[in-house]
Amino acid sequence: MQRAISSTQSGILLDTDVVSFIFDNKPQAKLFNPYLIDRDIAISFITLGELYHGAFKSKWGAIRISALERLLQKYILFPYEYDLCLLWGNIKTSCEQEGHPIEDSDCWIAASAIYYDCALATNNTKHFIHVKGLRLVSPGY
Repeated sequence: MQRAISSTQSGILLDTDVVSFIFDNKPQAKLFNPYLIDRDIAISFITLGELYHGAFKSKWGAIRISALERLLQKYILFPYEYDLCLLWGNIKTSCEQEGHPIEDSDCWIAASAIYYDCALATNNTKHFIHVKGLRLVSPGY
């Protein structure tokens, strides 16, 4: 997995569902393809954890996990940062105060997209629609 951090508007952060679509070669993945051309493609540390959780919970074998890891090597991994944590707390509080609570994992992904100045590619627009300052790419929406 690439470790370099790219903070550019040409970047796009993939939500966990989009990575799953791509990995499983689902038809939904094709909807996102036009938005991934000539872009720096990244995932959040949360997405990485969610993908491994799904793999272990589903009792994937070593071959399938290796295939996932080969896919993940194509993406930039956005780690946590102190200022990202501050942003997460701000987003979480703002959403709660406005009557639109957001799941912790979704909040981390949204905060990562904003912090690293990327659009967020997701098929779960309803999870993120109330996050101020977040640019969404959701062709199925």
